[in-house]
Formats: sequence, structure tokens, C-alpha cells
Amino acid sequence: MKRDDIQLEGRTLRVDEKVVELRGRFEWGRPKTRDSTRTVHLPEVAVKPLAEHLLRFPPLRGADDPRWEGLLFYGERKGPVRRHVFRPVWDRACRAAGLEGVRPQWLRHTGASLAYAASKDMKAVATRLGHTSTRMMDTVYVEVYSEVSRQVADAIDVLVRESTRPGS
Repeated sequence: MKRDDIQLEGRTLRVDEKVVELRGRFEWGRPKTRDSTRTVHLPEVAVKPLAEHLLRFPPLRGADDPRWEGLLFYGERKGPVRRHVFRPVWDRACRAAGLEGVRPQWLRHTGASLAYAASKDMKAVATRLGHTSTRMMDTVYVEVYSEVSRQVADAIDVLVRESTRPGS
């Protein structure tokens, strides 16, 4: 993510490129599909921490490689954070929080599941994630939030109880 991709005032994040680490090298490219290029609206609760991050860690300037200019999250060597550097830090933080075994990719799954729980709109969440269909929602993300099924059952119980009360 680069500084030009985020608009804190408008609470938006533009996704129009990606960088992946392959065999120790970083490769820039476009997202997988045309629909993966998108603007995502940020929840208000994300804006303040992002603003604080920007103040504490200004976007990268003066990098050896011009492709890294403006990165919001970068390593000590002025480039993207390498997987082999990030993972031990992640694992230590998870252990300290009592969340041993949590994998970084689960953040995306959790975000998708929470977005679905908040909206109950698979298409909107799939679009937010850059998917062209809701298939991934059905097979991966909603499964993570399987508790929704119990919540639906509990909500039905509440409706039935309320409708059968005397005076209803």
C-alpha cells in the first residue's frame, strides 16, 4: 500500500497494484482480475490508527528502488517487509497475546467474515475483497464465521417468543 492509495478524509483505499515475493525477489503487478482493481471504504475505526501510523512512520522516501517510494509499511532496509522477517515477529506477537498458531492470512478471512456478519451481503463483501463471484465467500470466508448459523437460529427463537407472548 502506498500513501497515494489511501484517503483518510474520504475513508477510502484504492487497490490497483500488488507486490508479491517470489524466490526472494519482489514482483509488482496488477491485481488478478479487472474486478480486483477497486476502491474500498474504510471503517471509521481504522482511520485513527492509520493516521497515527503515518505520523510515526512517514511513507518511505529516498528508497534505493523508486518502486518503493511512498510505501506505508516497509522494512528497516527501506523496502517491502520480507516474509521471513515478518513471520517470526508475527508469531511472537501472537504468543504474547495468547493466540499461538494464528496465521497472518486469517486476518483477511476474519475481515471478510466480520464484513459478512455486519452486512449479510455476500456480493458486497466479495466485491470488497476483489472477487468476481460469491463462490469464495461460500467456501472459505463464511465458513470461518459459522457462528452466524447459531445467531440466525437464536434470532428466530426471539421472534417466536415475542410473537407468542400474551398481549402480542
